[in-house]
Amino acid sequence: MPSKKPVIIICGLAGSGKSTAAAAIAKRFRLRHVSAGDQFRAVAKERKMSLIDLGRYAAKHPEFDKELDRRMMAEARKGGVVMDGRASAYLARKLRIPALKVFLTVDPKESARRVAKRDGISMAKALRMSSQREREIRVRLKTLYGLDTSSTAYYDAVIQTDRYTPKEVSDLIASLVTYDRH
Repeated sequence: MPSKKPVIIICGLAGSGKSTAAAAIAKRFRLRHVSAGDQFRAVAKERKMSLIDLGRYAAKHPEFDKELDRRMMAEARKGGVVMDGRASAYLARKLRIPALKVFLTVDPKESARRVAKRDGISMAKALRMSSQREREIRVRLKTLYGLDTSSTAYYDAVIQTDRYTPKEVSDLIASLVTYDRH
């Protein structure tokens, strides 16, 4: 039986604020926070690999992404969770898991500025890395699921985050949360 506790899925581009927003929403509504990106980064650290290298590994080993996605959807089925992950909105829709699905977008230069600040690297390097990761993720998800990551058809709302503070982004998302529907 599906949970009555909400499932909120926040997806977006690198540097769009998805992890920040997901953590804020989880805290605000006292929900669990599960991040595919955090899990991916943890595996990269454990294996002493860069995110780019782990992405390349995942591209050659589709079972890696599929296992991560299976775990994410198991968490969604439990309810009471805020998730951030690229394939999560698509998979929740495909598996008929009721969820509020929000996509955060950001100008590439603002994304690079945020990633550079977060990771302590130059903006130029952040822009190169983000562009490369986006291309690789787009190819992997297209190959695995036929998912077009440029489409916002899987989402209930799209927010352009460069215009808002992190608090304003989380306030916008919170205004969409209704326990009866999601």
